[in-house]
Amino acid sequence: MRTLRSWALRLTDLFRKGRRDRELAEELESHLHFHIEDNLRLGMSPDEARRRALLALGGVEQTKERVRERRGFPWIHDLIQDVRFGVRMLFRHRGFTLVVLTVLGCGIGACIATFEIVNTVLLRPFPYHEPNRLVMLWERTSQEELPTSYLNFLDWRSRNRVFRHMAAYRTDDAVLTGAGPAERRQALVVSSDFLATLGVRPLLGRDFLVEDDRVGAEPVVVLTHALWNGMFHGDSAILGQAITINGKRAVVIGVLPEHFEFPAGGDLLMPLSTIAERLRSRGHDTGLLVVARLEDGVSPERAGAEMGSVMAELVQSHPEALAGRRLALATLDDFTFGDLPRTLWTLMGAVGFVLLIACTNVANLQMSRAASRRREVAIRNAIGATRGRVIRQFLTESVTASLVGGLLGLGLARLLIHALAVFGPGNIPRLSEVSIDTRTLLFTLGVSLLTGVLYGWIPALQMSKPDLSSLLKESERGSTPGHRSLGSALVVAEVALAMVLLIGGGLMIQTFWKLRRVDPGFVPQRLLTLQAMLPAREGEGGRLRAFIEVLRSRIRSLPGVHDVALSDGLPYIGTNQVPITLDDAAAKSGESPIALMYVTTGNYFEVMGLAVVRGRTYSASDGPAAPRVAVIDEALARKYFPGADPIGHRLGLGTDTPTPSMEIVGVVRHVKDRGMDERAQVQPQFYLALDQVADDVLPDLLGSAHVIVRAETDSPSLAPAVRGALNRLDPDMALFGVQTLEGLIADTMTPQRFSLLLLLVFGLLALVLAVVGLYASMAYNVSLRRQEIGIRMALGAQSSDMFAMVLRRSLRLTGIGLAIGAVAALALTRFLSGLLYGVSSSDPRTFLAVALLFTLVALLATYVPARRAACVDPMTVLRCE
Repeated sequence: MRTLRSWALRLTDLFRKGRRDRELAEELESHLHFHIEDNLRLGMSPDEARRRALLALGGVEQTKERVRERRGFPWIHDLIQDVRFGVRMLFRHRGFTLVVLTVLGCGIGACIATFEIVNTVLLRPFPYHEPNRLVMLWERTSQEELPTSYLNFLDWRSRNRVFRHMAAYRTDDAVLTGAGPAERRQALVVSSDFLATLGVRPLLGRDFLVEDDRVGAEPVVVLTHALWNGMFHGDSAILGQAITINGKRAVVIGVLPEHFEFPAGGDLLMPLSTIAERLRSRGHDTGLLVVARLEDGVSPERAGAEMGSVMAELVQSHPEALAGRRLALATLDDFTFGDLPRTLWTLMGAVGFVLLIACTNVANLQMSRAASRRREVAIRNAIGATRGRVIRQFLTESVTASLVGGLLGLGLARLLIHALAVFGPGNIPRLSEVSIDTRTLLFTLGVSLLTGVLYGWIPALQMSKPDLSSLLKESERGSTPGHRSLGSALVVAEVALAMVLLIGGGLMIQTFWKLRRVDPGFVPQRLLTLQAMLPAREGEGGRLRAFIEVLRSRIRSLPGVHDVALSDGLPYIGTNQVPITLDDAAAKSGESPIALMYVTTGNYFEVMGLAVVRGRTYSASDGPAAPRVAVIDEALARKYFPGADPIGHRLGLGTDTPTPSMEIVGVVRHVKDRGMDERAQVQPQFYLALDQVADDVLPDLLGSAHVIVRAETDSPSLAPAVRGALNRLDPDMALFGVQTLEGLIADTMTPQRFSLLLLLVFGLLALVLAVVGLYASMAYNVSLRRQEIGIRMALGAQSSDMFAMVLRRSLRLTGIGLAIGAVAALALTRFLSGLLYGVSSSDPRTFLAVALLFTLVALLATYVPARRAACVDPMTVLRCE
């Protein structure tokens, strides 16, 4: 204890001695400053002023030695002194500091927020064993992407020589009952080796066995950690117990790890044996995707080539079902993220531009403020400071401010992430997992240091030039040509960078406006929709059909309801994509026809406002005993009946039906089911009457039914009443997805709206920063040239001439920046082409409109400095000189 106390006392003494030495060293240097300034006022040269000051304090060598002794370790003392001095300067000029920190906080915060998204979504690996060796397989034609069938999957797995594991999966709806109100969850229906393929082991219990995946096996289920911890309160006794899913009992055999995730989502895992009745066909109605793990030493390219050969053999063996099909393969990252990396990296580039503008703006402000510190720099050089020492002082101050701005940026980044979660697209994977981790903190530190160096380097270089005589003799209003040219270059850079962002925002405004004006093919106003998981018990003995009629009558009786229809699918949400057969009179392509199938009630077309182009829709005579009929859309008619009338031709489901059984009785308008962007692949569609569907097939088609309500006035206000009526009809019926059709259409434009919002926010921020920079540059330029302006006016120049001179300079800088920005925008906006609709990335009207806007704002920003120049009193200026 005595030893510890002695060490503590010694450390305290050293600290006090070091602090006392630093104070004495600073006091000695302040005396040097004082003597040098006095000598300069007497007209001495800088060298003579420094020599006399040193002699007054005891001689050159003695004084230097005293300073060296007091400092101890020079570089440590210098760094501490620089930081302390920088902090004092920040507090001394609070207004300037507030502006700088606000600008830096906005720029750095936007960068941090974007990096957090990129880090979480793109850079953080999936929580599997060697996720880079996982690939996805599916099928495609020359026109569209398709899932595969269970029989094709079995053939792929048996013939494959490049994968260690292969597993199939699909998503399904699952209604959990018996533990409170019915809850709709998403299920991953998987083959038995699904978790083994991913390299994931259950946290509790066991994985699926091969026996679990056989037809007739006892239903089992594996829960995700979130479902187990939420609905079942983390009770480990749930293992071995039975829960009710879709009206059937299933035994819980395992719980997944907490951080398990799969791109398709899913709250629970069930074996494919639970939907065995859907897997008998080689058609594509099973909707299976395949995930596989590469063997060691096998590249995705080689795997794609070998599996492509396997698929070609299957096409030759089953031409009636697989004509025109080929294999598609992609890594798990490419399959999951698609074009998202391009969007995020484009966003990263946009915020990088904002940060560059912020750095340029602060550098310009620093250049203006640095002029008032020229005498300070001269004195530092006079007492022996090297140019590197002065540069280090300025960089230390800028980095200190930048680090504080980085702390503010961290807080702003959290607000931006929260706003993105609310207003951004809901299809960004892992967005809910975005958090600040070590990588983000290191990025924040790095970008803060880099920002401090970027905006502090130019003022530091400019002010550290060792031309002491000119600096000390120059009046406070003087300026060097180099300073003016650097300031002008910074303004030009700000304008150019802001021009690029504003042009991107202008292009997205036009895209969004034109998408809003696209006709979706039906009347979405006053339409409300929701999904209802119809009770499985109603599927017995045809009771489901009667239950549907009761459901419709209950909703139709509500005040404000005009009519109600049911469908197994809905535009923008999805429906079944099935192969079809057309009669010999139809013009066929080299591929098997495929179309989207909607099974609807008879009044679906009236409720949706879907116009009939030719023929008719369903009638009361199209009952269960009547000949089966079908209604097709314009896209199917154009594709498979070009130049012919499809009415009277026949259509069949599947490719193994020799004689199509349904007569085409009508053609309706095409519904843009994937979004308003008409460049998206047009999917042919056809409609079947719900009344003509067999009772044994109906539960599978309408297990999750879409209820569409046409309101008399305001559709959103009907939602509580509709939900209440259905809850009273059957409390075990899970209801979800309540929204308007207008809201669904708006959701399809989320990527464009998201890009529009970001580019506009960043563009307007860049515009404000550029205007502030332009104003500061012009105002400071006018203050520097007061003597010149006074002499010009004394020699006969008019106030209007001085006003025009400042405006010309402002317009010249703005014009150069706009020209450079336009060229840069032509090169960079092509990366937005995938998001644009109805407008070219080089649209001249957008470029011209942005240029005119910038010019107008620049004139407004220059008005006050120009007016100030015009009001200079030449007599006052000359008298001061």
